[in-house]
Amino acid sequence: MKIEEVSFTDKVVLLRVDYNVPVLDGKILDSIRIVRSLQTIRFLSNRGAKVVLLTHFGKPKARYEQSLSLKRIVFSELQTLLPDMKLFFSDLSGLNDILSVTKSGDVILLENIRFYEGEIENRDTFSSMLASYADFYVNDAFSVSHRKHASVIGIPKFLPSVMGLSLKDEISWIQKFQSPDIPFLVIMGGAKVSSKLQMISVLSEQAQHIFVGGGIANSIMRQKGINIGKSLYENIPLINCDKIVLPVDVLVLKGDIYKSEPVVVDIRYIPQGWTVCDIGFASVIHLKRLIDNVGIVLWSGTLGISENEHCNATDEIASYIAHRTNSGMVKSIIGGGDTLSATIKYRDSFSYVSVAGSAFLTYIAQDTLPGIEQLL
Repeated sequence: MKIEEVSFTDKVVLLRVDYNVPVLDGKILDSIRIVRSLQTIRFLSNRGAKVVLLTHFGKPKARYEQSLSLKRIVFSELQTLLPDMKLFFSDLSGLNDILSVTKSGDVILLENIRFYEGEIENRDTFSSMLASYADFYVNDAFSVSHRKHASVIGIPKFLPSVMGLSLKDEISWIQKFQSPDIPFLVIMGGAKVSSKLQMISVLSEQAQHIFVGGGIANSIMRQKGINIGKSLYENIPLINCDKIVLPVDVLVLKGDIYKSEPVVVDIRYIPQGWTVCDIGFASVIHLKRLIDNVGIVLWSGTLGISENEHCNATDEIASYIAHRTNSGMVKSIIGGGDTLSATIKYRDSFSYVSVAGSAFLTYIAQDTLPGIEQLL
């Protein structure tokens, strides 16, 4: 069943979106995830549905946290982006009352779904309770479709369910780049280590190389017996993969990781007590050469601490990929929340920008995601 084939007139639709957007000092730094969802919101509203938006924000521990409420920042952004639509805000306790006064075409943003017990645990009781408010479920959140949470895989057990337009677009674009005949390079970085490491063995069967930076590189270096000082890492199982390319040098600093000026060292000589904050200059040059020799680049995760003005590898590589993409020498897919924010000024130059990070790598590796399987 496709979303275009469903009659939504006077129906209540639970629409799973992903508004887990980067925020600093009360302001949204990048609203691409919200913007991408607007086409599905308008589609459902124009077809007479009452649309209830489900999303998480941050990592609350199944309880209300004022700083992670959607009411002030996210709801305000929606009002700005949808000035012609009637919008409401509600928590679960007041949802029935709001639904009783809203009309076809209205939109309700439900409070942070992770404030409630049962969401992350994917409890059937919580899923069925959410489903009891609605007639249909639509998943438009590709970026969380790898998670086995109630609002992703639980609700479809109890309601007719379809893909949203943005989710369909994500899958369509990624499939265009899945060609076994074109050599491709995977660049992995960022602070989320374990979820991406799981993809290495599968991606290594397809990729020409997998260049790693950030916490992933630190974890692998530590596993190989290389001193990484006080750098971010996770304990990981032994990885034997000849496709992995580690940095040959790194920037390290001692002190405030966001303000201190780093120095460059060979990865074999990282000082005790220092922190790796970026890949080094020789590594940047090496990565550019790897990019020169492939037809497709898939990138998820920054290469260093982009908030430090001295850590420029992510920006330099983004600029290089953007140039080669514009010149028709490579096709590029960029994904992941931190990567999107760090490369925002080059966004229009990439072949495709995915709002997902781990989910988009997982889909490339497995051709499916738990949240998508529930809709097929």
